[in-house]
Amino acid sequence: MNYADDESTSIWGIVVVCLALAVGLGWCAVHFEPKESHVTHVAVDSEEMKAVKAAGFTDVVMTGWKPFACSESDLPGEGFRAKNVNGAIVTGTVCCGWVKGCVLRF
Repeated sequence: MNYADDESTSIWGIVVVCLALAVGLGWCAVHFEPKESHVTHVAVDSEEMKAVKAAGFTDVVMTGWKPFACSESDLPGEGFRAKNVNGAIVTGTVCCGWVKGCVLRF
């Protein structure tokens, strides 16, 4: 039995599995865009929704949890999509903290 063949076969198997995982994760990252069907459970009277509406945005849709969009001192952020005063659709994140309240990030 030739051990060199067994070792190279297992290395190629690992390479193939890693490539398949990378392609699969890449596909998910590209194709998983929050849409209306992925709207979160954020209540109409939530602090996040109030902050977006108070900034003058209309047709607000909360698009989901954005855990890395805010600073370390904030709670995990909530994404949103809304119309600005000019009617253009904008996207951003609402970052709320215990002391500072909520801030919009674009």
